[in-house]
Amino acid sequence: MKTGRKILLCVLIALCAAFLACGAAFSIVTKDVRLDESKLSLSNDEIILYDKDDDAVKTLSLGDKKRAFPLAEIPDHVKNAFIDTEDRRFYKHGGIDLKGMARATKNNLIARSFKEGASTISQQLVKNTHLTQEKTIRRKLKELKLTLALEKRYAKDEILEKYLDSIYFGHNCFGIKSAAEFYFSKTPDELTLGEGACLAGLVKSPNNYSPFKNPEKCKARRNVVLSAMFRARHIDENEKEAAQNEPLPLQSTKQSNTDGSYFVAVYDELEKIADEYSLLLNGKIKIYTYLDSDLQNTLYSLLSDIAKTSALKKTSAGNNAPADAQKATNATNAKEKSDTTAAVINNDSCGVSAYFSTCGEIRRSPASLIKPLCVYAPAFEEGLLSPATPVLDEPTDFGGYAPKNYGNKYYGYVSAREAIAKSLNVPAVKTLNALTLEKSRFYLEKLGLTANESDFSLAAALGGVKNGYTLTQLTAAYSSFARGGIYCPAAFIRKIAIGNDVVYSGEQERKKAETEAFSESTAALITDVLQTCAKDGTAKKLRSLPFEIAAKTGTNGDENGNIDAYALGYTATNTAAIWL
Repeated sequence: MKTGRKILLCVLIALCAAFLACGAAFSIVTKDVRLDESKLSLSNDEIILYDKDDDAVKTLSLGDKKRAFPLAEIPDHVKNAFIDTEDRRFYKHGGIDLKGMARATKNNLIARSFKEGASTISQQLVKNTHLTQEKTIRRKLKELKLTLALEKRYAKDEILEKYLDSIYFGHNCFGIKSAAEFYFSKTPDELTLGEGACLAGLVKSPNNYSPFKNPEKCKARRNVVLSAMFRARHIDENEKEAAQNEPLPLQSTKQSNTDGSYFVAVYDELEKIADEYSLLLNGKIKIYTYLDSDLQNTLYSLLSDIAKTSALKKTSAGNNAPADAQKATNATNAKEKSDTTAAVINNDSCGVSAYFSTCGEIRRSPASLIKPLCVYAPAFEEGLLSPATPVLDEPTDFGGYAPKNYGNKYYGYVSAREAIAKSLNVPAVKTLNALTLEKSRFYLEKLGLTANESDFSLAAALGGVKNGYTLTQLTAAYSSFARGGIYCPAAFIRKIAIGNDVVYSGEQERKKAETEAFSESTAALITDVLQTCAKDGTAKKLRSLPFEIAAKTGTNGDENGNIDAYALGYTATNTAAIWL
């Protein structure tokens, strides 16, 4: 018995010592931590954008008082959407939900993944407004003290109001008022059940669940929110079903797509980085971009008039892809006649120096711009042909697929160089058929251009790839030829600093992502052939330029005219492209 008592006494002493040590650690770590009311309203928070020379070009204050919206005016179905999804026991706990933590731990152990969080609304508010990016026990202790202080100072409704006014909803929207205006052109008191559930669903990951970027994911997430509300008995089955059938917003009427298009692209990229690296978008955020301000101003002045002129006529070029290539491309983005996008990439850094768009980063059929990427460069790399190799250009049926040249003109035997310069369709499909679809996809993926095997056919040689690609993706792929065959994904952001800490170094991360898509010799051959295209082929309008340029054009349409029209060119230093 004496031995047992001694063991028990030792255990009790150890527990007391541990408790005292934890208490001492908590006191030391949090002694200077104070709840700051001004931070709860993001009053001192801002995003500053810098160009390539580190000159500040745009500042956005996150604490705009106009973003606040009184909780009393927000409908119950909107408030409940957030509470039932983020913190179902919000009105029952004192800031730290021990039952919620136990439930989340149990569910995560069962799922063998960290699929359910346990942070309360109060904890999220503190974390979003007061804490840094560090993921340490020190920060958790600070979060605990601040959360308890928050609950002591404010009533639950006050906390909920401050929370809704400070959440980041994506697309540069901070607070529910800003989000309601951006996504639905409404004030929060006008939101329907489905719209409120949509916004509540964005909290977990604004980039992944954006209705404009990932509508199917957004719809699924909205339905998760509605199911949570149904389980909490805040809505009935009929209300749930009606809300699930509400349409998602297709495009914001508040988004600037012309003079601010570079910054819109920067914010989009910021969201992706924040998701990937679990960054808290609070405090003073400094975003260092690749923007060349002079080049951007030039690009804007050249293209803004075109974007405003809906009467722009797209004349046919000798490389018009047939309608069946367009049908093979399930482009989900509707296109207006006046839509225009242009991008300039610095080949050394692979950073986007200038960017203009009236419609954002939408995916479209790449038309004949795809030919060097998925057909000829891979064929050169595989030793299947050289620029001088003759290819018979004549009407050909490939097992039921019979592509036609523009204007039904055929030239008999032509060299691969001539086939590329004239952008002939039949030689491109013949070469892809000999190369094999599998090898073509292999090289496309090296260029960051994914293609599903089940949807990839010989029509890909003419731009018939499901979902298509963005102009920035295509420009980055061509940039690899100027870089000796080394591919690097394009980016707008080179560095992010929050407070005094650099939390993301894009140049380091993208250096790791570099891949050898083609050998240096293949890149040189493609460049040489595309220089011929700029002198004597479909891009010959560029031959008057006072410097050597490699270029390719691409058009895609039907009997009613062109749907997509591209022009792309590159030198040793820059790659530029435009889509109309």
